[in-house]
Order: sequence, then structure tokens, then C-alpha cells
Amino acid sequence: MAHARRPKGASLILLGFLCLGGCGHPQVASLSSPAAPTTKIAAPESDCAQLPPTVEADDFPTVPLASTPELVRAEPITPVDESCPPAPLAAERTGPAAWGIVGLRTFAFDQQVAPNGLEYKPLFALDMNFNLWLCRSQRVYLFSDSTFWGQRAAPGITNPRQGQFDFSKREFDFALGTAWNYYGSLEARVFAYSYNNLNRGTSLSAPSGYADGVGLENRYYLGSTYADLGTAAFDVARASFLSAGIYPTKDLVDAEGNDFKPGPFVRAYLTLDLCGPACYLYSDTQLIARRSCTPQLLKGDLGVAVRPLASSPQLEFRLGSNLLYDQHNGELETGLTGQVRFLY
Repeated sequence: MAHARRPKGASLILLGFLCLGGCGHPQVASLSSPAAPTTKIAAPESDCAQLPPTVEADDFPTVPLASTPELVRAEPITPVDESCPPAPLAAERTGPAAWGIVGLRTFAFDQQVAPNGLEYKPLFALDMNFNLWLCRSQRVYLFSDSTFWGQRAAPGITNPRQGQFDFSKREFDFALGTAWNYYGSLEARVFAYSYNNLNRGTSLSAPSGYADGVGLENRYYLGSTYADLGTAAFDVARASFLSAGIYPTKDLVDAEGNDFKPGPFVRAYLTLDLCGPACYLYSDTQLIARRSCTPQLLKGDLGVAVRPLASSPQLEFRLGSNLLYDQHNGELETGLTGQVRFLY
């Protein structure tokens, strides 16, 4: 079946009339033509506003795909359980659970008063300071200080057949307590102590007598060393502090071997670098008063410490002097000591 072809001029005339009608009546909707996008149609001149110029596809700017923002899927929010304490820092999780010092002291000349009031000449002392975390997140740990004393050989004290290198086990001192780093550089301590006589071989003096009790102490640590508590960088031997406390119960022994009721006390442990951290001065002094707050005993340990091996900074040597002054009796005792210590 044949189809009649409409002349091109008739189509242009019809489109012009539609445009004129749309300008005069804005309510009339414009018609879309299925013609190709490249066809340009010029509106006839009239009193109406001219149609906007024809815009081709090449006139639009090209937008790169990389600049298009990507949609990010939001992660679900996990509710916070306030009953669960915050996790400790990474340094605390990886720090050692235990730390302290073990050491050996020897005495050139010294006098030590035993817990039963008898004086003796010490030959050596084995010291151990031990600390163990109880609750790392709350900064609470267990501590203990113990000393085993050996006495010089003497008639009636040791077996003469064992020669001059023999010694007698003489005394064992032990303190056990709990420490709490409750704020910044402040630390509270509560401890129990026991100073005990031991069997002294063939001595006619019975190994009886002891001194024990309970103590309370609050420390303020100086410098930045204490900030490393709980990490491998903490150096317990360089942690300087000032403290005050009280012995609320039991007894201690003065420089003459007499028992007295202890009361408040103050203590200062200080260090000062001489040639960097490998060589420093140290001072450990303590003043103990009677329960009536009258000063009774002044104890001191002063000297120089050296860590000669850079490959083993935990190994330390000390040379110092002991001091014991009895304020009530006016008695002063001094001694020279050498120490080798290992920090762990």
C-alpha cells in the first residue's frame, strides 16, 4: 500500500503555528518531537520572547568519573558497656608482670643490732625487692622486701673447725604489703614487717626474739621515672621519692638494743646523675619517731652507683656508707659497704 509523502514545507509551517500558540497561552504544554537531536529549529520572529538557542551535546563540560563522590557504607554503632572498665594501654599490656632487685652486700666494718637487742658484726646480706601486679588496670601491685644477714665467724658463734671463712646465719628481715598508684605520682602503701633472729650455731644466746608490726606510708615520686611504672622501661633503682607514714602497732629496736613503740616516720630516696644514667649518687634516709612524736632513729645509706656495661644496664655496683644515729641515746654508728645488684 502506497503512503503519501508530506512536503517538508508543510511540517515547518505547522510547527511554527504551534509555537505561536504556546507563546500566547502558557497553559498549553509543549510537545516533544521525536526528531534527531542534531536537528536545529529556529523559531519565527514574533512579539513573544525568543526560544533559547539550541544547545548541542558537545557544549556540555566533561566531568571526570573520579570526581564523583563515592557512597560510604556507615558502620553499625556498638553500644558502650559502662560496667566494663577500659582496656589498659598497649604499653601496660606488654609490660612485665614482675620486677625488682636482687643484690649482695658485704661489710668492711659495721655494727648491726639484732631484733633481740644483741649487737653483732655482719659479714654479708642478701637483699631482694620483689613486685608483682595484682590489678594492672587499677595500678595496684604487691611488694616485698627481704634481707638475709650472715654473721662473721667468732668463738662461740660458729664451729671453729670450719675456719675463718665460716659464717653464721643471723637474722632474716621481711616486709610484705600492697601499693596503689591512686593519682599521678602519688602512691599509698600498707605493709606488715617482721625482723627475726635465726639459729647462730653454737652460740649460748638463744635465737629468740623478734620485732614485728604494721606500717602505713604515702609516697610522692619525683621526676619522670615513675611514669614508666608497668613498662619495661621502668627503673626501680632510679625512682626517687619522698614519703611519710606511721607505725601504728608493735615494737622496734633502737641502737642500744632497747625496744620502743614507733610512731610517725619520714623517708627520702634521692638520686643524682654524675656521668649520665650509668653513674649516679644515691641517698636513702629515714627518720623514725616514737609514738609520742619524739625523734628516735635516723637511718642513712649514702654512696655512688655505677653500671659499667652498656650491654647489661641491669647490672649495678654500689659503694656506700651506712649510718645509724639514736637521737634518744646520742649514739652514732657507721659502716662501709659494697654491693652488686641485678635489676629485673
